[in-house]
Amino acid sequence: MNKKDFINKLEQNLTHLSKIEIDEILFDYNEHFDAAKENGLTDKQIVKKLGNPKTIAKHIKANDLIEIAQAKPSLNSFLLAILSILGLGFFNLVFVVGPLFFMTGALLFALFWILMAIFAPFVIFFVVLGGFAKLGIPLHYGMIFGLGVSVGGVFLIIVWTYLVKFIFKLILRYLKFNISLITRRTNK
Repeated sequence: MNKKDFINKLEQNLTHLSKIEIDEILFDYNEHFDAAKENGLTDKQIVKKLGNPKTIAKHIKANDLIEIAQAKPSLNSFLLAILSILGLGFFNLVFVVGPLFFMTGALLFALFWILMAIFAPFVIFFVVLGGFAKLGIPLHYGMIFGLGVSVGGVFLIIVWTYLVKFIFKLILRYLKFNISLITRRTNK
């Protein structure tokens, strides 16, 4: 593959970007070719050193989607970033999906217990209404206890929301690190 073929193939695989971004990337790669030629390398050697243009485009797309997810956090942008990383190879299937499933499971587990803390006091209040009277505890103490647990659950929902945002940012950082790791490994 020569310089022209490489640049054309790269351009064909960068369709997800704007014209300005594509032009900047192609300009950078043209400069890279020119600098390498000045050092006495042939087009084939340069192409071999750079790698597959399709893979380069996938890395650029994944990086772009991660930046979009960081700038405009939403479930959709987050999932697109993860899917783009998974498209980079089997390595990512293990090192991205594993931690992602763990984090998702931990967050859902926490959410379950928080919701239990919010709604359980009401259920307990009605089910065990007679139980408080049998223990000699005034009914209003039971109501205050139930209300306290519910308020605690609502507070935990707020904490959980911030925790989800923090974990979202943490996973995006991990994905960026993952891309840099793959890029370094590919360029060697």
